[in-house]
Amino acid sequence: MLPQVVKGKPRLWREWLPKRHTLRFYLSMLLLGIVLSVSLLSIGAFQVALQIYDHQLYNESAKVLNLSAKALEDELKKIEDMTFMILSDPNIQKNLQIIKDSAENYERYQASLELQETLLPYAVAEGYITAIDFIDSKGNQVSVGSNTNLDRVKNTEVLAEALKQMGKNVWIQPERNGEPLIAARVVRRTHGLSLDYLGVMIIRISLNQLVKKVSGTNPDPN
Repeated sequence: MLPQVVKGKPRLWREWLPKRHTLRFYLSMLLLGIVLSVSLLSIGAFQVALQIYDHQLYNESAKVLNLSAKALEDELKKIEDMTFMILSDPNIQKNLQIIKDSAENYERYQASLELQETLLPYAVAEGYITAIDFIDSKGNQVSVGSNTNLDRVKNTEVLAEALKQMGKNVWIQPERNGEPLIAARVVRRTHGLSLDYLGVMIIRISLNQLVKKVSGTNPDPN
């Protein structure tokens, strides 16, 4: 029997060795398949999560933009309402009429001072209002606010646009960075419905301060 046992060992080893390598190969391929499957599932799950996040981010951004647009619209509507309140103010009407009709320089000067005092509470009502100007019927300018410089060329443009609107509020957009947004309106006498021309009212608005208010950030006082 010894020769038979000795002869049989090499044959069994040779038969088992390929099977062992085949088993390793199958196990390696199985493991690789599991790793690839898990990786693909993870990538797929990540892509789905990313798409969901992007969709939620888009929705939230759209909501914020809609809210900001609505808030901006409300602030501009507030300015339009303010222009009507100002032109209807009895003291403003009275002083503009004095400036137009009086032949006395001192009387017109006093009316200009009273006009400034009446305009001041309107000018400080909102932080984004930089100035309120009146260009009276004689072409003189009365201004209150933090920035009362308005060049003659701009005056002419504003007057022309305001007169086109026949008493309605008109918005004049800035032409260069840093220039104010302007709301302008023709002022006419309301007493007795005579509708005499008294001048043009101009409200200048800092876009930076307006955006800060709408976005909820604290305006910079400087």
